[in-house]
Amino acid sequence: MPLSATVVSGASLQKDNIRDLQDLGSRIANVRIASAPATELLNIRGVGSGLSATFEQSVGTFVDDVYRGRSRSARAALFDVDHVEVLKEPQTTFFGNNAIAGALNITTRTPGRQFDYNASILHGSDGEYAYEAGVTVPIDDTLSARLAAKAYGMDGYIENDITGGKGPVRLRGCRA
Repeated sequence: MPLSATVVSGASLQKDNIRDLQDLGSRIANVRIASAPATELLNIRGVGSGLSATFEQSVGTFVDDVYRGRSRSARAALFDVDHVEVLKEPQTTFFGNNAIAGALNITTRTPGRQFDYNASILHGSDGEYAYEAGVTVPIDDTLSARLAAKAYGMDGYIENDITGGKGPVRLRGCRA
């Protein structure tokens, strides 16, 4: 059976400032990942589960081979990623019956045998910031450990259509 796959490296994600799956979906043909009030819309080649937050998704999302059953997990930030595979055909043989439209397979960085680190800093308008760092430390010849963390936030402004005023928006988060 032929397989259509797009693989994006973690270095490309960082270089192109792709911070989440929605950004990634806008750059890959025939892939749509969008926010909706109750759920996320995950579609590959026009096939998806629609707006029901209670259904298992037709596009399977996996992080390090662990299945994420709900579409809300598509909002999670991409960080410390080695690569992302977007598989655009039914993947039921490899990923189970919840990948009838395709699969998003995210692989995070693994510890290596040498000391390694990475870091990125983003400062934007309206107080937006994102800090990300990871470090790999070899413990002995056969064992090493990796620690990664991300902090992000924004002090932006929204317009209140009823009062006509503006107010701050506070968004904060941290992942490790």
